[in-house]
Amino acid sequence: MLSVSAGNIARTLEFTEADRGLNILPLFHIHGLIAGLLAPLSHGGSVFCTPGFNALKFFAWMGESKPTWYTAVPTMHQAILTRAGHNKDVITRHPLRFIRSSSSSLPPQVIAELETTFHAPAIEAYGMTEAAHQMASNPLHGVRKPGSVVSPRVLK
Repeated sequence: MLSVSAGNIARTLEFTEADRGLNILPLFHIHGLIAGLLAPLSHGGSVFCTPGFNALKFFAWMGESKPTWYTAVPTMHQAILTRAGHNKDVITRHPLRFIRSSSSSLPPQVIAELETTFHAPAIEAYGMTEAAHQMASNPLHGVRKPGSVVSPRVLK
């Protein structure tokens, strides 16, 4: 079940061997273990694991690891955004392919701020531990609906 879930996330996010994740989530958290670690590894990518989340160290880790993406929970994204203005040089030197959010809904205004700050799409996913994490996700490419991961075809 874990490998199937990791594979589903990897396909949703279109992981390749060129991807390098910055995992700021603990590995005892299903989001950190499956999406942050196993999904990119399942498609040949690499992961830089931190000892835990620290908003004061995030941009130093970003500079050190040179990630193509990161995943976090909404409160972490919000803390990162509060420090982003002081770290524009790191953001410019290490552009992200995308940002992922899960474990709780991400307010549409935070999605917009992440995308403006990092110049990368913010992909919102819904998950739960009992389902081995991801249950639904906005696509990396195609129509995304901020604040919802329901397919736009279903909403018509």
